[in-house]
Amino acid sequence: MRGLELGTWDAVQSGLPSADRHILVQSDDDTVVVYQAFDAEISAHAVAHGAFGGHAWRQDRVSAIRLSLTDVLHRSNWGQDVGEERILAIRIKRAGFDSLLRQAIHREFQEGLYDTKRSWQLATRYSQVSIEWGPDRDLNGAALGRQTARFGMRHKALQNFATTWIDEVIDLTGWLKGVRNRRDLQVPIVAIYPVGDEGLVDRLTYRGT
Repeated sequence: MRGLELGTWDAVQSGLPSADRHILVQSDDDTVVVYQAFDAEISAHAVAHGAFGGHAWRQDRVSAIRLSLTDVLHRSNWGQDVGEERILAIRIKRAGFDSLLRQAIHREFQEGLYDTKRSWQLATRYSQVSIEWGPDRDLNGAALGRQTARFGMRHKALQNFATTWIDEVIDLTGWLKGVRNRRDLQVPIVAIYPVGDEGLVDRLTYRGT
């Protein structure tokens, strides 16, 4: 499979934290890889054009991306759920990903991070990006001790993601179906993303007081 750096599950996990919240991605100097499951029509357009669009794509809704491939596989039942038949790896420009991080507001109220629940509600009303944390998953869908992030996007953020931020769209569906039950299944190599702003990292990964 082209486009992604892969390693065995055990080898990849050996270098990763086993607990807490971390922004774990495959990245290089210019791009970051994220994942999502879409229906066949949306996916076909994205792969063919290197951007999201066409009759089935809706710009007036919230769309989400996930940082963990195994999280997407678990939530889409390995591409078997209706409307999530195609698993895509989406390589986006690093500047775009950094913009998502800076804009993200927690989808759920985090006491101690926002002054009041009202201030958080106002922030979510005007923000174009949300962040939500949940357990990362192993190859069988079992929850791991660490958590992975999901980003919801709308309005201009979604438009930028769907068009100008995309560097490459990789359809993983056929490859995953062929290797699902193989004991030597490889997964994308990931590492903690170098945000560079400790205050931003603390805000994004905040778990309450």
